[in-house]
Amino acid sequence: MKIGYTTQNFIPTVSVSVETARRQLDIARELELSWIELRDPDATLSKADCERIAADARERGLEVLYSMQRGLLAEDFKPVFERALVNAACFEGPSRMRVLALLGEGDTGWSRAEFEQVLASARWAAEKAQAKGRRLMIENADVVLEGSADGVIGMRRLLDELDPAVELQLDTGNLFTGDHPASPEEAAAFIRRYADRISYLHLKSARDGEALPVLDGNPLSFEKIADLLGDRAEPVYAAMELNSGSASEEQVVENMRHSLKHLEGTGCIDPR
Repeated sequence: MKIGYTTQNFIPTVSVSVETARRQLDIARELELSWIELRDPDATLSKADCERIAADARERGLEVLYSMQRGLLAEDFKPVFERALVNAACFEGPSRMRVLALLGEGDTGWSRAEFEQVLASARWAAEKAQAKGRRLMIENADVVLEGSADGVIGMRRLLDELDPAVELQLDTGNLFTGDHPASPEEAAAFIRRYADRISYLHLKSARDGEALPVLDGNPLSFEKIADLLGDRAEPVYAAMELNSGSASEEQVVENMRHSLKHLEGTGCIDPR
């Protein structure tokens, strides 16, 4: 795994700007990481802002994945995605565009009408990304993995109906959070099925249906997830994503240090 962190760890207590991005790049260097996911939820940074941040990242020898934060059902999905696509091109790092599988009106998955909209949005975004030399990846957010007999549609159906070039961005904690968490066995079967479409992980720990502020075990262990992904010609990018709440910068950094120690203890990364 190529280990980094997502700047989501500092949101909402830190705003998105050129200045805060520079500080977050410095933190990555302090932690001896090789990359960051720069989270710009509404794609409000300008192209000029992103060019400046990209130059700072190159000076520090860091890769950057630029990331918006929108579900495929969002009313403003397309304009936000198009702004993000322009900004993402400024950075050297994973050639991916990240979107979210978020619920509609139900509490587990999508209705038939919602699914048709999700599918159309994903196909549109994949085409836009491909035209710019990038791949689309969809994060498992709060949608159930499997559908149900009453017509609710889940992640598996979406991935199966999309072109296999569309990737799964696996969040290791989201599998087990919310009102309808998967079992470890269900999660393992899901990962095994789509392992060759996973190029990016959010490393997150969950307990009792809630994401944790540190990486400290998981219903499906990080060691097992790494085994399920298997050997790769290219490394999987993995970002620590922590449920930081209103924690200070100092506490978030300390939590990331603790999380790195945990990953070392599992054997998923080499001691630093």
